[in-house]
Amino acid sequence: MPTRSAARCARQAGRQAGRQAGRQVPVIPSRSNCKRRARCDHEGYKGRHLIEHTFYRLKDFRRVATRYDKLATKFLSGVALARPWRSASEWVSTIGEAFCWIHVGFRFVPCLFRRFTSDKWRQSMQSYTPEQYGAQGNGTTNDTDAFVALAAAVSTAGGGLIEFNPGATYIVGKQTYQHGAIAHGDMGETYTAYAPSRVLFFDGLVGPLIIHGNGARMKAASALRYGTFSSTTENLATQNPSGYVGPESSAPYVAMINVESCIGPVVIRDLELDGNSDNYIWGGQAGDTGWQITSDGMLIQNNTNVIIENVYSHHHGHDGIEMWIRDAGRLAVRDSRFEYNCRLGGNLRGGTGLHVVNCRFDYNAKGTHYSAPAAGFDLEKETSSIAGFMFEHCFFRHNRYTGVVADNGTVTTGSFNSCVFWTGANEGGSLYISRPRFSFRDCVIGGPISIFDSGCSLPGDLPSFRRCYFTDDPTVYSLDGTVNTGTSSYNIDGVLGTHTWGMYDSCQWYMKSSRISGAPSGVAFDNCILNQAYDPTPGPGQLISGIFHNRCHIFGYGIYTDGHTTFDDNTCTFNGTRQLKTS
Repeated sequence: MPTRSAARCARQAGRQAGRQAGRQVPVIPSRSNCKRRARCDHEGYKGRHLIEHTFYRLKDFRRVATRYDKLATKFLSGVALARPWRSASEWVSTIGEAFCWIHVGFRFVPCLFRRFTSDKWRQSMQSYTPEQYGAQGNGTTNDTDAFVALAAAVSTAGGGLIEFNPGATYIVGKQTYQHGAIAHGDMGETYTAYAPSRVLFFDGLVGPLIIHGNGARMKAASALRYGTFSSTTENLATQNPSGYVGPESSAPYVAMINVESCIGPVVIRDLELDGNSDNYIWGGQAGDTGWQITSDGMLIQNNTNVIIENVYSHHHGHDGIEMWIRDAGRLAVRDSRFEYNCRLGGNLRGGTGLHVVNCRFDYNAKGTHYSAPAAGFDLEKETSSIAGFMFEHCFFRHNRYTGVVADNGTVTTGSFNSCVFWTGANEGGSLYISRPRFSFRDCVIGGPISIFDSGCSLPGDLPSFRRCYFTDDPTVYSLDGTVNTGTSSYNIDGVLGTHTWGMYDSCQWYMKSSRISGAPSGVAFDNCILNQAYDPTPGPGQLISGIFHNRCHIFGYGIYTDGHTTFDDNTCTFNGTRQLKTS
């Protein structure tokens, strides 16, 4: 049994051998009574507490200390978020590491947001206010120049905290008449008439950026030009042929908040963005339909990690928010509203990892001036493929053409959970889907839907509905007491062929003033209830078609079946009569 002194000598000999071999040795000093004291890195020894405190900090997080997360990816993402940060500059590597582990695990977004906006970490950042750069925030003075100077200062510092004055109204938006000279915009546009000024523009920040609105409002100035105008005569609107894309286009701004190619995390919260489109000076149309000129509330593109909370973006000439997510990036939007915009409430142009929670996309493209697709939200590949998106507890109501549209480009594998889709009188449908692998769970749908197979190659690519409620009862979720009673349309025979696809599982229909739309004969209903309380007589009855099995119940007025109706087992009923399996 070796003595203590012999053990100490052995340790010191090991240290000496380690130094000779070039390996790193411990920084713990020798005892004071040692005859031979080992050389020690005293500066390194002072930092030992960081290691101990790091593990103490990790153990404060119950999910880490008790190993609740069994998957290594989830556990390591929790460790990355829980570890202490000595300064705000450490956010960049830590958040990148956390999201690398998270992949599509959206569960940590609320934790991430609370950490970004905690008082401790806000105090550790360089703080900026619009008032420091001359903004008045009185609702009358144009503060555009102050915001441009503010954004320049934050960009020079590589990030920072922007604090708005609570309750202030900042007037923004300036245009310069070019007299035919060419000015270039942030989206590659060229202007020879009225070129817009930037407002809050950030590009390539490496540090964190927090925009804390404190309930303030950014409002576009009145009498800004939007559309096409003469490049030789001021205030002269021009009329161009359909599809015109040229330098006569004019815009109030490209975006009130434009954040692009930022590596550091970005948080935008508690802010109103008022586009004031009712007070534009409207010029001629540009693009294929309407006014297809970028003028958004927020333009968020090619960033690494972005969180948006409690933002109200409305009355913009283009979209409330336009997004493009870079590879391995993440973008979370929660508790926000995107309403009364002239084209779209929201638009995803590319990327994976969008997570939207408790947001509203209502009443878009409802004014005199509007542009297609005139929807609540549009999923359309313009920059990169779109996949892996998720909407939870969101509302898409009373938009001009449709609630959600996905009909162009590579868009696949997205989900809508506990969402509401509603379309009123003289409006389009609730859904327009022709891309593969969309799923709808626990949703309420009022108004017709349109399902097409142009982007699908297999029956399993078609949308699936589980525990959804289809109704035309305006007392459910209508904002104006109306509902579109049109007929849903399906064009999926090319995919179905002789196959069967269970599109509807545990769904319910209650039609109070319109007909239940028949589905193609290859679409299966599993454990569904179809109730047509509407009596179509003296008009023609309503054909109920499709494949029914596993306790489906069909009842109502004026309904009938024919050769397009198949009962796949003996558990279904039709107007109270049990149906035998169709031979």
